Amino acid sequence: MAEAEIFSNNKCLVTKPSKQIVVFPEGTTTNGDELLRFHTMLFNPSMMAGKWVQTVAIRYTGIARPIAPFIGDDAFIPHLIQVLGLKKIDVLLVFSPPLDSSGYSRNELAHRSYRQILANLTEPRLATIRRAG
Repeated sequence: MAEAEIFSNNKCLVTKPSKQIVVFPEGTTTNGDELLRFHTMLFNPSMMAGKWVQTVAIRYTGIARPIAPFIGDDAFIPHLIQVLGLKKIDVLLVFSPPLDSSGYSRNELAHRSYRQILANLTEPRLATIRRAG
């Protein structure tokens, strides 16, 4: 059984109303130059609990840009050691308006979430923001 399917069918993740769930619907991360296909099954817990979905576009900048993203088949421990070795990690987070998961099918919710994040990653101002100081 695929990890996404196990996660999407795990009802214990959504039994407590106050719990928040964080997922990377791509199943991995990228360096921010592209946005991969979303695994729609990862939206099931939100839909089962009637939770809103808050999308966040993440872009690492500066020295962290080539190192911080956990990409593809990266080995966890060597990657963690590299990240912990950084003196600082600059990251830009862009929050979109939350989506009510009860109003959409799983595919529609994934598609809307994808479009929100894509719009934020391709926003011209993101490429020009520099850390003050």
